[in-house]
Amino acid sequence: MSKFVRVLLVEDDETFAKAIGAALSRNANFEIEKLEATSLGAASNLIVKANVERKSDESIDVILLDLNLPDSQGLDTFIDVRNTCSGIPIIVLTGHDDEQLAMSAMKQGAQDYLVKGDINGRTLSRAISYAIERAKIMAEREDFVATLTHDLKGPLQGANRILGLLVKGDLGPLSDDQSDLLSRLADSNTTLLEMISNLLEVYRYDKDLHTISFQHTNLVNLVRNCMLEVEHLADERSIEIKSEISNGDEIAIMADASSIARVVRNLLDNALKFTPRGGLVTIRLASGEEKVRLAVTDTGPGISDEDRRYLFERFYRGATGRGYSRSTGLGLYLCKQIVQHHNGTITFDPNPGSGSSFVLEFPRV
Repeated sequence: MSKFVRVLLVEDDETFAKAIGAALSRNANFEIEKLEATSLGAASNLIVKANVERKSDESIDVILLDLNLPDSQGLDTFIDVRNTCSGIPIIVLTGHDDEQLAMSAMKQGAQDYLVKGDINGRTLSRAISYAIERAKIMAEREDFVATLTHDLKGPLQGANRILGLLVKGDLGPLSDDQSDLLSRLADSNTTLLEMISNLLEVYRYDKDLHTISFQHTNLVNLVRNCMLEVEHLADERSIEIKSEISNGDEIAIMADASSIARVVRNLLDNALKFTPRGGLVTIRLASGEEKVRLAVTDTGPGISDEDRRYLFERFYRGATGRGYSRSTGLGLYLCKQIVQHHNGTITFDPNPGSGSSFVLEFPRV
C-alpha cells in the first residue's frame, strides 16, 4: 500500500472527528491527509470533485462514514455514498447500538465497520490498510471477469450463427425433434449472450469506459420496435402487449438510441416474465412541458415492500429469490446506470391491487 493515504471523514460530531485525526496522526504507519465533511451533501460534492478531476493528488483512498448525518440517516446514507464514490472503499463508523445496521451496510458493500467507542489509532490504521487492499483486489477481480466475459462473447456469437443456419435448414433438412432441440439451444445461447453483454456494460459504466452517442431520438418509433422484438415472447404466454402513446407520432429526446432500447427491452422482458398467462403489459408514453415520461406496467404479483428498496442495486435478486433483475441481478442496475447517464430517472411505482410499473423520465427536446 502507498505510504500516503487521503482519507475522507464524514462525521458531524466535531469532537469525535478531532479524536479520529489525533489517533491517526499518532499511530498510522502511513502519511495521512484528512478531508472532512459534516453532511451527506458536502461529502458527495467532495467525492464528485475527486471523480471528475481524477488526479492522483486529488483522489480519495478511503471513506470513514458515520451513517447518521444531519441530512441523511441509516443505510440510505451508505447507499448514497457508495453510489457516488466509484469504488472507493468505505468503512462505516457506528455506535454500540447500531452494529446490526453496520452489518447491513457490509452486505451492501462496505469494506468494514468500527464501533466508535472501541476505536483506537492502531485498529483504525489497520482497518484503513485492509480496506484499501481489499478494494484493490476486488478491482483486479472485476478486471479479470470483464476480460474473461469479453473473450467468451466471440465463441458464443459464432455458435449462435451456426445454430441459426441449422435451424433454418440451410445446412440440410432436420426432423421436427432436431429442429425443436436446436431452437431451444439457440434460445439458451441468446440468453447467455445477453447476460454476458449486461456484465460487460455494467463493467464499462462502473469504470466510466462506456461510450454514448447522443442523437435526436424518436421514442415512439423506439418503443414500437421494442414491442415487436418481444412480441413472440408475449405470444408464447398469451400475454397482450398494448401501447398508449400521447402527442402523436413523435416524442423526442437526446439519447443513445441503442442504450435506451436496451432499457425498454429489459423492462418489457421483466414485465412478461412476471405477468401470468393471459395477462396484460402496457407501455405508456407521454410528453409534458419539460419531461418525457415512459412507463411499463404489468399485471403480475407485484413486488414486496422489503425488496422495493434495493430493486436497482447491483446483483440484487430479491430477498425471496423472485429475481426481479433477471438471473444475474444486473438488469435493473444497468437500466439505472444508463438512464442516469441520460440525465433521466427510473423509479418503481406500485400499482393498486397488483402489478408493477417502472417509470422513466427524460428531459424533453
